[in-house]
Formats: sequence, C-alpha cells, structure tokens
Amino acid sequence: MSGVQATPARRRPSTWLALGLFGLALGMVAFVYGALWLADVERLSRPPEDAELVTMLASILVILTLPTVGAILAIQRPANPIGWLLLVAGISFGMSFFEPVYVDLSVELDARLPGYRLLDWISPAMQTLGFVLIVVWLPLLFPDGRLPGPRWKAVVGVLAIALVIDLTLILVTDQASHDRVAPPPVVLDGLLETAALGLRDVIGMVNGAFVLFAVAAVVVRFRRSHGIERQQMKW
Repeated sequence: MSGVQATPARRRPSTWLALGLFGLALGMVAFVYGALWLADVERLSRPPEDAELVTMLASILVILTLPTVGAILAIQRPANPIGWLLLVAGISFGMSFFEPVYVDLSVELDARLPGYRLLDWISPAMQTLGFVLIVVWLPLLFPDGRLPGPRWKAVVGVLAIALVIDLTLILVTDQASHDRVAPPPVVLDGLLETAALGLRDVIGMVNGAFVLFAVAAVVVRFRRSHGIERQQMKW
C-alpha cells in the first residue's frame, strides 16, 4: 500500500478557486437585485418593471445551475475540466444581467463604480465565450473531460484558435455598447474595420461548423460507450 494520502478537498487550492468562482457568480446576482431594490432605479436608462424583475430572477436561477453544478464537480473532480467549464460558462452568462446594471449605475446615477469601463468593453466577448463553451466544448468533453479519440485533437486545436480570434475581433469591433461609456481601447477605422467584420462573419460560420463536430462527438462517444459512461451519455 502507498503511504501517500490524498489531500482533503478543503485543503486543495482547486477547491478554494472553485468556491471563489462560485462566490463571484452569486455576488453578481446579489449585486443586481440589491442595486435594483436600493438604488434610484427610476433614473436608470431603462428602469425594470416588476414583471421584468421576476423574469430576470427566473433566468438567473436557471443560469446559476451552471456554476453550482460546476463548483461541485470542480471540488470533487478537480482534474475533470467539465466542472471548470460550467463555472466559467455560468459566470459568462451571468455577465448579461450584471454588466448592464453595473454600468447603468456608474453612468446614469454617476456612481462611477470601479472598472465599469473595462466591464462594459469585455462583456460581449464574455457572453460569446459562455455560449461556445456550452454549445461546443461541453459536448466534446462530456462526461469524462477527454476527447472521443486522438484524432479529435486537431479539431480542438483549430477550435481554440478560432475562439481566440473571435473573442479578439469582438473586443476590437463591437463598439455599439460603448456609446454611453467611452470609446473602446482599440478602435479600427475604414478598411481595417470592414476586414475585421468580414473575418467575424467567417469565424461565425466556422463556429457553426464546430457545433456539428460537437454533435458528431456525442454520437461517436455514445456508440463507443458502455457501462457507467453509457448511462451518463443517456442522461
């Protein structure tokens, strides 16, 4: 028998990282509702109605299932990327509720909260990241965190490059959301902007193709699976 004992979960750095990310997701939700109930919401650019608050709450509760399940998996199985993927995706989707309120409070109510310009700039890229992680990466890696086979490494390599290019292009071309705050840190003009927008369209089609690869990965893995993995795939 080996004399090396497994490190308790509470002592692993990965556990505290998972809890920190989960706390960030909860903190964004708490901030949104705390701000809408305590601040002078009538002065916001688009004050929410009571019905909208209920809808937002329902949507946020659904989105919170991602970081909740992700935190549990990351703590219990830190080597499996599925838990971390769900954590990051949950935070990315939560940004869609958190960022508008945070920026509105900073601009409309002149609160000037720290980092609101940066948050306004990166929010579209974060939401795209969450979508790609759930729609493409999750099917590729579910349930054990490994690819269906070694040949899939090339697909993942191209996917990773396309994702980096896509997020970069979003950061330098998506200027519509910065009108109320400030110009984005990187501004393209003329031919460069046209070329960047055209490349975004190409990357969008590439991402669509990768969705098909993800579906194919699920089919391949299901056909090869047996035992516990087959039950997980059925789920």
